Amino acid sequence: MSMKVLIVDDEPVSALVVERTLSRWGYEVLKASDGQEALECLQREHIPFVITDWVMPRLNGLELCRRIRQLSRESYTYIILLTSKNQKVELVEGMNAGADDFITKPFHGAELEVRLRAGERILALEQSLLQGKLEIQLINEQLRKSFERQSLINQLLRSLTSSLDFEVGLRGAVIPLRELFTASRVIIRLVNHEFQHLSIVAEDCSPEVAPMGNLSFPFELSEDQEEPANGSIQVVSDFRNQLIASDQSMSPSLLDSADVKAVLCEPLIMQGLWFGDISLHQNHPRHWSEDEIQLLKTVAQQISVVAINSELHRKVQQQSVRDGLTGLFNRRYFDESLKIEFERASRYNQPLTLAIIDLDNLKKINDELGHLAGDSAIRQIGETLHKHSRRVDIATRYGGDEFAVILPQTPWSGGQAATEHWRQAISKCLVENHQLTVSIGYATFPQHAATPEELIKAADIALYQAKKEGRNRVCGALDHDLTECPAVVR
Repeated sequence: MSMKVLIVDDEPVSALVVERTLSRWGYEVLKASDGQEALECLQREHIPFVITDWVMPRLNGLELCRRIRQLSRESYTYIILLTSKNQKVELVEGMNAGADDFITKPFHGAELEVRLRAGERILALEQSLLQGKLEIQLINEQLRKSFERQSLINQLLRSLTSSLDFEVGLRGAVIPLRELFTASRVIIRLVNHEFQHLSIVAEDCSPEVAPMGNLSFPFELSEDQEEPANGSIQVVSDFRNQLIASDQSMSPSLLDSADVKAVLCEPLIMQGLWFGDISLHQNHPRHWSEDEIQLLKTVAQQISVVAINSELHRKVQQQSVRDGLTGLFNRRYFDESLKIEFERASRYNQPLTLAIIDLDNLKKINDELGHLAGDSAIRQIGETLHKHSRRVDIATRYGGDEFAVILPQTPWSGGQAATEHWRQAISKCLVENHQLTVSIGYATFPQHAATPEELIKAADIALYQAKKEGRNRVCGALDHDLTECPAVVR
């Protein structure tokens, strides 16, 4: 492609001579009759070469040089002054105005060609420097984006591992996750097997997008499946023009009503089992790149690792506070919980009942039926207490064949009803045709105790009374004003 040259001269003959010479050399020639016309032409388009006369009406060559240098252009314009002026002071003035070179009239063709070739080399160097600058800017922009991406990934990982509570970590992770993918919405859903649906546990939206909130998504089952379809990653660029394949857990109509036009969804797998998914939404059609798809897969894998670690931690915590034989809480957990519940009852002026349950005749069961039968009896009592207690109640294996249940916000009458219900339920349990029975004593704050220790003592005294009266019965501390607790006959 030939290089453009603008000839600026108010003398038509002189301009025509230069034009013919340049055209013969292969340049594309444009002409202007004075500086003002030339300036208007340069404002419309970039022209790399300007050959201008000095003396012209309206805007002379000197002022044209100054105006050209004031134009905001990335590419350089090489200016040659074609003039009859040859005094040094005039040449200096022209260079200061912005000219790059001079040719005095009358000019020689070879001289003009040499000056133009020199100008071309300078323009080529300038273009090379400009290209290098653009490449550096591109590299810097790529580095900036890479740094921001890595920063968001680090923030995402920190959020996932910031809490031992798995769902708390997910709620913190969706914020950097949405920024990482520049999505309009991110949701993380977990499987709820009890109600057979997916529940949103974490969500983050851009300001212009309404959150989906507490929506539930029923499982979509195929005829030959017993488990919900987890499929593989779902990639939808445009809901309006793209059909979604079968066996997917996200309804196109629901997504469309939630202002979702594109989605990227990856299942969450833990030890081979599907337990949820992570979805990126866009409120306009969007192409999801292979890099984005692979990144979401990696994020899903990391979430699965965190889920495994969280589940392991939960099991370890459970093991540290649970009794191995019965599955009830252990004595250490009982001691800590009683202090907490006692403080809460005192602060809010609420009743608190403690029941102590003792298996009758455990020694006889062990002697006649064996210790495995004794373990079975203890295990059945634990199962019965767990089954017939409220969720707020704290059922524990107190030690050996003794159990204790903390009943928050429960008055003496409530304790009486609960303990009698347990006694009757346990009496239906059998170990090798041997009927199990228990003796139960209970006491209530604030009637019977001012401290946790006094509450335990009052309940234990009531238990002794139940044993004394013949076992297989319930006694409340209000029934007996005992000040000492003799050794209980087991």
